Amino acid sequence: MGRYTSQARQLAQTFGKKIRVLSKVIDSKILLENTDVFVGSGGTMTAESALLGIPTISYNAVPNIIESYLVRKKLVIRETNPKRVAISIRNILESSNLETKKRSKKIWGSMEDPYPILVKTMKSVLK
Repeated sequence: MGRYTSQARQLAQTFGKKIRVLSKVIDSKILLENTDVFVGSGGTMTAESALLGIPTISYNAVPNIIESYLVRKKLVIRETNPKRVAISIRNILESSNLETKKRSKKIWGSMEDPYPILVKTMKSVLK
């Protein structure tokens, strides 16, 4: 999935029918639920993927606080070398990834839903 039209066009030209280039917006959760391994660059979808228990590689990202946390918790593999990315993908696809799912569930269990806090804060400000 390319971020820009030019990227999508280049991917389609380079790989032809070997890959599917999405041309429409798609719900990221649905996309990620149908993903065996996700390669991102440390942003929102990288975090979403990791927290959903999907094996995730952050490629050549500028580390940010969330990406660094997920790397520390072993939910994301940070990689800067394309050959190492390919090796990591192969290793992920050849394993069961049960540990990744366990770590993800554990972290989810330690998080709280921010919605009630947000509503409470908004009500107190809007009084």
